[in-house]
Amino acid sequence: MTRRAGWGFRPAVFEGLARAALLLLTGLTSGCAVNPVTGQSELMLVSEEQELILGRQAYPSLVWQDGGPYRDPQLHGYLSGIVRRLHAVSHRPNLPVDFTIENSSVPNAWAIPGHTAINRGLLVAVENEAQFAFVMGHEMGHVTSRHSAQRQTYGTLAGLGALMAQVAVGTQRDPRARQTGEVLVGLGMIGTSLVLLKYDRGQETQADHLGVLYLARTGYDPREAVAAHQSLQRAVEDFLGARGEKPGSGSFLDDLLSTHPRSEVRIQDVAQVTKELASDIRMEGDGKFRDRWLLQTAEIRQAQQAYLAFDQAQTAYLKNDLLGAERHLTAALQRDDRQPPFYALRGAIHLRQDRVQDALGSFQRALSLDPEFQPAIHGLGAVLFVRQDYQGAIPSLHRSLEIFPDFVPSHYLLGLTYSRLGQYRQALPHLKVVTEASPKHPMIYGLLAEALERSGDLRGAYAAYQAQLQVAPNSELGQRARERVGTLRASLSTPYSSRSMRLHLTLPGGWSLADEREERRGGEALFQRETPRVLLRVASTDFDAPQSVEQRLDEWIDRAMRGEGYRVTGVERNLSVAGQRGIAKEVEYRSRGETIERTFIAFAHGGRVYWLDIAATRDTRRDRGVRQELSAILRSLNF
Repeated sequence: MTRRAGWGFRPAVFEGLARAALLLLTGLTSGCAVNPVTGQSELMLVSEEQELILGRQAYPSLVWQDGGPYRDPQLHGYLSGIVRRLHAVSHRPNLPVDFTIENSSVPNAWAIPGHTAINRGLLVAVENEAQFAFVMGHEMGHVTSRHSAQRQTYGTLAGLGALMAQVAVGTQRDPRARQTGEVLVGLGMIGTSLVLLKYDRGQETQADHLGVLYLARTGYDPREAVAAHQSLQRAVEDFLGARGEKPGSGSFLDDLLSTHPRSEVRIQDVAQVTKELASDIRMEGDGKFRDRWLLQTAEIRQAQQAYLAFDQAQTAYLKNDLLGAERHLTAALQRDDRQPPFYALRGAIHLRQDRVQDALGSFQRALSLDPEFQPAIHGLGAVLFVRQDYQGAIPSLHRSLEIFPDFVPSHYLLGLTYSRLGQYRQALPHLKVVTEASPKHPMIYGLLAEALERSGDLRGAYAAYQAQLQVAPNSELGQRARERVGTLRASLSTPYSSRSMRLHLTLPGGWSLADEREERRGGEALFQRETPRVLLRVASTDFDAPQSVEQRLDEWIDRAMRGEGYRVTGVERNLSVAGQRGIAKEVEYRSRGETIERTFIAFAHGGRVYWLDIAATRDTRRDRGVRQELSAILRSLNF
């Protein structure tokens, strides 16, 4: 049986991906669809049903990453009516649609298949119904034009897993935060907006045109589209000003401005589209409805003043300035004492200060105002965890994840909670979520390793302990990991034999056979170590050519490097391997921004020439554990 892989410092899986890509390309004719806006056929590998499924899956986490819904039934009903009217005149009125007011000061709006939303920070900045209708029409235009599906098709939409890597599970500064998981209370989880806004300039222009069209079709003055652009520009500048920043200063909103540029060129383009629609305009009333707008939004605009102080409290909290956070939060509560986020933030501050009973009261007060306020539900679970009431914490933490499935702090606390109860199998899926979201967390691999070992997965535990040594080797968990690695290495050793290569070796724990090829006159095998990643290739063939071992080695290196720009950094011509005298050459090259070091070794034995090829990043090759394992493999070679 032959299994062939692409050798070198490239996993064999890339060949599988290449084959998949080829299959994809050969089947593109079945992946074409008519764009509902342009009427033209285009490549589309995401069906309408799949769009809606993706929207349903993404929506809960997207909502809560921006702070959760702002609860005001009367305002929500008023704005939902405008959105439904826009949707009815859009190019895809057959789709379901709903509307959410996001409780975030970030001036933004977004839409995904089945869902639309505007942030509080932008809602209070627009000046009338027509401007709101343009903003929502623009975002809905992205959906009607299938821009998200296009991004999925071409692989440019970042996944939520990547997004969640931005969420702080714990802080280095605060042991309490590391233990309980940060009680995020809408604390600027700003990544979502930017993911949703990463359309190209052509898509943004098309959405602008559709926003103007839908505005006119619903009886609003399309000239307010230009004013809406200007309102957003002012809102962004005001938001940055409140944070002591300016556009171009490296703020996250620079990305928003770069993808939604409010340039003169773009405003002129919108104005031109408005002129072209002039003959078709059938405005209702004055087409703006400013008075009705101001009346319906009066309460949220008043609440916005309190949220300005709340935003300052959030900023102070994230800087670990708890006294400053309390001061600004008190000012926010004096302006408006009916906002659940204010009490949830107070609970987070109290928990950080070890005022557990006060934290409990604050979270309960938030839940009395909104029983579904996810940050407070998580906070309640965190309080119970700190009190070591692990059984009591579990329902709150699970409820938190029902509302916000990708909330990493709740996964973290559930992993800890189940581990404390000795229920390690239940802990595993939650701990694994955290390793994916926060791969540099100083504790998570050690916790995961213990759960894996207690669950009987010794190989998985070995790999997790190795990862802990990479992230935080000098911590208490790092010391524990070092002990367990030493103990598990021997028990997990695996013998490997190849009749065609005529050799035997032993793989330490954490190593596995990735691929092999056997032939009558030789063969080759690829072994790999996952974390940190190391590749070891071993091969042999009949030594029936006139070249010397060194000449054969040089040919081997040239074939293996495949034209890479490498340099030889060392040569050893009197190397002893498995009782044989051989030659080794070290080479170095750059790949994807990292320095890769490879050691090529060749020696002759019993009419055969044997090669070894070891590849890893420079830092990995300097890892003491890795060096010890490679030495053990070489010592185990026998024929």
